[in-house]
Amino acid sequence: MKRAVLFAIGVFAATGAFAQKLSCRQDSDTKAAICYEPRSLKGNGDLRSFTMATGGPKGVDKSPYLGVVNCRVKYLELRDKRGVVFVRQIPQKRHVRDFVYDVCNEHKPKPDRSLD
Repeated sequence: MKRAVLFAIGVFAATGAFAQKLSCRQDSDTKAAICYEPRSLKGNGDLRSFTMATGGPKGVDKSPYLGVVNCRVKYLELRDKRGVVFVRQIPQKRHVRDFVYDVCNEHKPKPDRSLD
């Protein structure tokens, strides 16, 4: 429990310009973290997009990529600034599967008709 609290403090303290509330999952073995900003969540049907951050126990950095989850299929993809999908896969690691679950269970994402 103490580690979880310290991790949360580190995440919020080290984000600087990315200081909004983050929802994170951490790999129990490597301590790698993947986070999203709930306020940035947008949706269109089964798709959810979000501003993503990655890092570790000493903090996270905003990713230059847009994270997109398909809640029906349960895959996670990363898109660059031009909308090109360069990674799409069904997560194998537990913390990433839990991350996808968290994103899909967020209530009332902002509508985004351009998300496809």
